[in-house]
Amino acid sequence: MVLMNSKKIRLKMNSYNFKKNQSNIIFIISSLVLFTLMLFVEINNGRFETEDFKVYYSASKALVNSQQVYGVPFGLSTGFYKYSPFTLFIFAPFTILKYKIAAIIYFYIITFSLIFSILIIQQLFDNYLLKNKKKQILISFLILISILIHIVRDLHLGNTNMIIVFLLILALKSTLEKKEIISGLLIALAILTKPYFIVLVLPFLLYKKYKTVTSIVVSGIVLTLFTTLVLGFSRSYTLHMEWFQEMLRHSEYLYSPHTIFYLLEYYFGIVIPKTYTYPFFIVIVLLISLFFWFRNQTDNDTEKTLLFNYFVLMAIIPNLLITDVEHFIFSLPIIAILILYLKFYRNYYIIVLFIIAILMYGGNSTDLVGKGLTIKIKFWGFVGIGNLILISLVLYCSRRKNIKTNGNIKIKNPFTP
Repeated sequence: MVLMNSKKIRLKMNSYNFKKNQSNIIFIISSLVLFTLMLFVEINNGRFETEDFKVYYSASKALVNSQQVYGVPFGLSTGFYKYSPFTLFIFAPFTILKYKIAAIIYFYIITFSLIFSILIIQQLFDNYLLKNKKKQILISFLILISILIHIVRDLHLGNTNMIIVFLLILALKSTLEKKEIISGLLIALAILTKPYFIVLVLPFLLYKKYKTVTSIVVSGIVLTLFTTLVLGFSRSYTLHMEWFQEMLRHSEYLYSPHTIFYLLEYYFGIVIPKTYTYPFFIVIVLLISLFFWFRNQTDNDTEKTLLFNYFVLMAIIPNLLITDVEHFIFSLPIIAILILYLKFYRNYYIIVLFIIAILMYGGNSTDLVGKGLTIKIKFWGFVGIGNLILISLVLYCSRRKNIKTNGNIKIKNPFTP
């Protein structure tokens, strides 16, 4: 009897894994076809510009040729290189190729980063939240559709945002699987590209993932020393000083109608001076982390709490710092959380709020609403408001101890730490 039951379980698991792999393959092929069509349309219409990638490509070429890297507009008027000197080494291999070929390869790197981010997120949810045995391919496409406007912008500009999201998701997965060295290296790469990701170290400290924290610090030091070793101390020092200056200038010439500061001023007339931006940022990050940390003290589910804490911190960044609108792609993981939650628990109030939030978050496209309304929506700060609603919904869903299924049966909320 026991043998028969174990065989049945194995057969069910094998069937589940087969269907899961089949769904993943269909999703990968369909996504590749979709974005390849986008690439052909962009090239055919003369819109395949990848202005951000042009900056990385040109700055790397300038480094190789011992020319000025920082403070030079390589692309548009705001096309200044603003990442770390080490990041130039990552883009340097592209300079061997002609720009158009390099840009196409980079386009597909972003595409694969998106595809595997969605698949890895679902794998994390299978392992630490709730096994999603049905309609996996539907979930994957719903996640994709929800962020489609932002990923199209990221691909059109050739930005690093989607690649960084992929690295950060993979880093969390590595920590949860006790592969702390890999995790630390990936997070260090993200921090060297966009230093505000240093806030993601906090959850690892709170949940005593000291090996990951050590790996982040060591990796950061090693990568910086590598730059010095290759370029020499004098050149490396000069580049790092110029990098810090460029980061400070970047916030001055950028404007964002999506931050909490803008929304408070626009809707309520509350003006918060720019000098308070970083203290406010630190306070919000601490409050979010402590919210989840205190939850974990009573529920004692570190992996689940760490997952929520980490992804919410990623999502809140563009609401707190002046960045480009493409950075809202950092909310991909929390959108996935909500889609899975609503599949499991069909609360129609949350569904309505989620749809409204997604329309605000990802509906501002000239192709959808026209140029005039697009400008108005931008100044109304709808993307920022939509993102804040999504974050609030995740916090709400993670707070509920018990939920009712469609059969009105009260069970423990699998999303609650």
